[in-house]
Amino acid sequence: MADLEIIAIHDIGEVRPGDDLAELIAAADDAHLQDGDCLVITQKVVSKAEGRLVDIDPTDPLSHKPLVEAESVRILRRRGELIISQTEHGFVCANAGIDLSNVERGQAALLPIDSDRSARGIRDRLRARHGHDVAVIISDTFGRPWRRGVTDVAIGCAGIRAVADLRGTTDALGRELMVTEVAVVDEIAAAADLVMGKAKGVAVAIVRGLEAEWFGRGSVVDEIVRDPADDLSASSAAEPVGVASLPVPVVAHHRGEIMCRLPAEHILGVRRIRKDLLDVARATIDDLVRDRGADGV
Repeated sequence: MADLEIIAIHDIGEVRPGDDLAELIAAADDAHLQDGDCLVITQKVVSKAEGRLVDIDPTDPLSHKPLVEAESVRILRRRGELIISQTEHGFVCANAGIDLSNVERGQAALLPIDSDRSARGIRDRLRARHGHDVAVIISDTFGRPWRRGVTDVAIGCAGIRAVADLRGTTDALGRELMVTEVAVVDEIAAAADLVMGKAKGVAVAIVRGLEAEWFGRGSVVDEIVRDPADDLSASSAAEPVGVASLPVPVVAHHRGEIMCRLPAEHILGVRRIRKDLLDVARATIDDLVRDRGADGV
């Protein structure tokens, strides 16, 4: 890859419902687009342009919560005011992606209905009206499981493959890569956010110098959203610990006494310990007691 450039576009202005983002971008003074560029556009301005704004009670900090329920197909976790849910798009995120920042007080912004389609529309209009052959990524800010902090990811794309499949290629030492698939649109979205930020008022950035083979037909929903059948974390609770994964109790005679040695942490301290393990231990002890009585020990 050649040197990578990330260029903020500052002159978009306030976006309102019905605005044509392709025209706003093309008219910006600092948007000197080149073929092969990738535009990263924040979800917020896409939602505004598409009219995905809903009125809420500005005096009630929880007035947007019914919207979260309505925009979710599955609630995964709740903690206080926070809800982790799955949207119709397949995204798993906080509060169904509903956002109150950078919108007028008394309004909430919903996710675009189809961010891949939104990206395709902007790309097609820029190419048809202005001759710019560029890729488009719609970005949003998500948290990550088991990690603090948020980062930008792609929720829609057009003109660029969402995933670079490196399986079958080799690493720097010649080893064949067996499972490596890189979510390049997420990496590009995160990189663009370095010049966009959360409080700079920059909603669009140009990423220039990407690998040519990354460009092509792409879709976040089709390529990145994992099928629940393949998702090890999709179940609502952790897999219970089974008998096969715990130590087998050691039951033996010792100096005329029957001893059952089972690590205490597997009896008293471990959540979700299986009752059948203890049943096996008790049944084994009962059998040994009967055997000892029969043998006259």
